[in-house]
Amino acid sequence: MNKSMKQIADELGVDKQQVYRFINKECINETTQQGKTKLYDETAQTRIVEHFKAKSSVSQSTTETNQSAYIETLLKQIETLENDKKWLQDQIAVKDKQIKSWEGAAAQFSMQSTQPPLLESNVASQPAKKHWWQRKGKVKDNG
Repeated sequence: MNKSMKQIADELGVDKQQVYRFINKECINETTQQGKTKLYDETAQTRIVEHFKAKSSVSQSTTETNQSAYIETLLKQIETLENDKKWLQDQIAVKDKQIKSWEGAAAQFSMQSTQPPLLESNVASQPAKKHWWQRKGKVKDNG
């Protein structure tokens, strides 16, 4: 039975435009024509179907290959992220230890700062230094 491009495309599940391009590229001639619709015989249909089935199987194997490559990439990314997580957790533990030691040092420093300083009493007992114009006996008369 003769079929149109549209019927062949519908059976294959592809766009009519793809079937049209293949027919033009391969110079497949129609068997008959009803009005403006070109009809193709069993031989032409078989040739068209074989082309699109082969293309579909290649496409399917390529898709499967791409999916497995994608899955492999995702697994590597997961492994990298897990390693990064472990490293970051180790860094947090180190920083926690540092914070604890600094808290201890800060507590010791604050205890030392509450004790009265020894030098302040010595400084307070020294007389204030006078400027040159305030010193006695250093002023000269112009007259």
